[in-house]
Amino acid sequence: MSEARISDAWTLSGDSLDQEPIRVFSRAALRDMCAARPAGTEGFHRELVAPYRDLGLLSYTIPKEWGGVGGNVLSEAVLAAELAYTNVSAALLFTDQAVCTAVLETLATDAQKEWLYPEMHRGAVFGIALTEPEAGSDAGSLVCRATPTDDGFSLSGRKIFITNGDSADYLIVFARVAEGMGAGDIAAFLVERTTEGATVGRHEQKMGLWGTSTVEMELDGCLVPHDRVLGDIQGGFRAAMVALERGRVAIGGVAIGITERVLDLLTKAFSSSAMLDTYGNVRQAAEFGMADIYTELSAARLLILEAGNRAAAGNDGVRAITSAAKVFATDVAMRAASNALSIISPEYLDGDDWNELERQFRDAKILQIFEGANELLRWLIARELQRAP
Repeated sequence: MSEARISDAWTLSGDSLDQEPIRVFSRAALRDMCAARPAGTEGFHRELVAPYRDLGLLSYTIPKEWGGVGGNVLSEAVLAAELAYTNVSAALLFTDQAVCTAVLETLATDAQKEWLYPEMHRGAVFGIALTEPEAGSDAGSLVCRATPTDDGFSLSGRKIFITNGDSADYLIVFARVAEGMGAGDIAAFLVERTTEGATVGRHEQKMGLWGTSTVEMELDGCLVPHDRVLGDIQGGFRAAMVALERGRVAIGGVAIGITERVLDLLTKAFSSSAMLDTYGNVRQAAEFGMADIYTELSAARLLILEAGNRAAAGNDGVRAITSAAKVFATDVAMRAASNALSIISPEYLDGDDWNELERQFRDAKILQIFEGANELLRWLIARELQRAP
């Protein structure tokens, strides 16, 4: 099966950003840029910022009235799949920017959008500082404090697992503005990475996502002026949840990209002379495994399409379907990558392709954890199903 046939189901229509240039970029220029990195190099792909800016990817979900493409939830997932087909870390630069845009669109005032959206158009990279040591999937339990001052707020606390937190130009930091532990006490603050009192800490050593940095940040009297408080001071948690729900569909798209690439590498292996010489039950068992991956990929695509269409239409009650789409697609990606490494061996692929298959396996695991751990999302789905109609 060719790459084009596998990707046919993901053709966009009626969108102002043509999908084909993104696909061409991913299969050619992006692959070359990633391959040019020395083996084992970790850290942010700064070299991607200029082409992403020029392709409209950094401002893709900004509404058209603010000069953006106005991409919706579904089209974001489709383009995320195109990028993840080549490199998951590169796809996350796109999806993380979209999550930040969703926070701004939900919360920021028009005056704030008037200067932040042009920053995105110019290539500014944004990041999210939400997770804390004691507040992971339960973001409502965060304890980072924002203490009022004469000029704004002073932020104090520790944030962890900030994607590209050492390289982003701006961070959206969530902190508690009152002594209570209610969700309404959480606000969102825009912090420039170089602000005094915001210190990048430990860099996480990860099994995958080597094209991103994942860092801690210590906030120690980090002063944020009033105009950097995003919108309603009590709306931070709601904005974060809206962005994360949207992001789950996009992460499902990233998982689709991994699974597509794994399947293409498997079909390539099956055409190798070594595999052609394999007969009988061994080859049949391998073929059955490949068929299972294709079947689950097709089902995952349809679920992402359903979730994306419903979310893009603004339907109420989409939390269960978006969570289910993320859970299923990411589980499929992890299972596909793991099974592919069991189905074939290095003798059936050249060294670069085998290394890529191993990388897809390492990258797939995190998709089951962030944007809501799959175990937590299963609980959330069950809770949603039990709500009174």
